[in-house]
Amino acid sequence: MFVCCSPDVFRKLMVQFRRADLPHEQYVFFYIDVFGDSLNSKQGQPWARGDEDDAVAKEAFQAEPDFPELLSSVSSLVSVFISFVLFGN
Repeated sequence: MFVCCSPDVFRKLMVQFRRADLPHEQYVFFYIDVFGDSLNSKQGQPWARGDEDDAVAKEAFQAEPDFPELLSSVSSLVSVFISFVLFGN
């Protein structure tokens, strides 16, 4: 799933997704940070807000390493997405 929104909205989405106990091994989220807002996160921790959701958010932001077939096609997916955004096709 490609997601383009503010870092706070993305964090809320990830927290809700995790709390809903959906099969997280069947989903991959690609966060597109058009304006680089996530670079302002504390010490490279985009899940951290200092609130009661930090632990759930951190867990939700964890990468699943068991996707070798996905990792091999990520660059292709990103290229297609960028082409779509830039050129509309």
